[in-house]
Amino acid sequence: MGKIISFDPNYRSQLWKSEDHAKEMIKKGLLNSDIVKLSEEEYHLLMGEMEFPTQGWRGAMTLPRELFFTSKGLLIQKPIKELENLRDEHIQIKIQMLAPDKDLLSNLQGTTWGIIAEFEFEEANEFGIKVCKSTIKETLIGYNVDKEEIYIDRRISGETSFNEFFSSLDCVAVKAQNNRIKFHVYLDRSTIEVFGNNGEIAMTNLIFPDSQSHGLELFSNGGNVKLLSLDMYRLKSIWSS
Repeated sequence: MGKIISFDPNYRSQLWKSEDHAKEMIKKGLLNSDIVKLSEEEYHLLMGEMEFPTQGWRGAMTLPRELFFTSKGLLIQKPIKELENLRDEHIQIKIQMLAPDKDLLSNLQGTTWGIIAEFEFEEANEFGIKVCKSTIKETLIGYNVDKEEIYIDRRISGETSFNEFFSSLDCVAVKAQNNRIKFHVYLDRSTIEVFGNNGEIAMTNLIFPDSQSHGLELFSNGGNVKLLSLDMYRLKSIWSS
């Protein structure tokens, strides 16, 4: 018979040699657990990890996240609320039909954004947002209607030649709710983090765009797509000047 492993990452500083040692051991426990027990009295954060193609060291932590259980027992994750303190200029768009000849973001540029976008589709094939865009380079964050997948497409994102597997189309299965899909995106120059449908899925990816790739564009293919709401925030640096 198979066994189900339950893990309670109940951090107590006095039980560990150091905080770093505790984090390392807790992370190992998470990787080998079927069920993770979370205390309601504590503020639990989960941080993912990104792999960098670098020399000497590899890896960096992603945005800190909160874990929740929905009423249906689904474990979801969202960026912590404190990240909203990084928000600066706010751009808002509501109730617009997407069309090839109507570029709603033509006046916007930049590579550090917090983006919350909700779409409603009828018979479209795919839709989403292009980031770090130039005349020849772009990264797509989108939804494939037929396959029911949220994806990050970095095949023409910029520098990819250092590794044959880096030029990738990465997908996660997500069912639309009432023909609606919601993206919560953090873009920070070379990192992209996507939370889909209020944290039902989370994706993290690296890109290496060139200095000319700082445009944005909403896109749709194969049918009508309505942008229900779009909130974009320029992100401030966490470092004091």
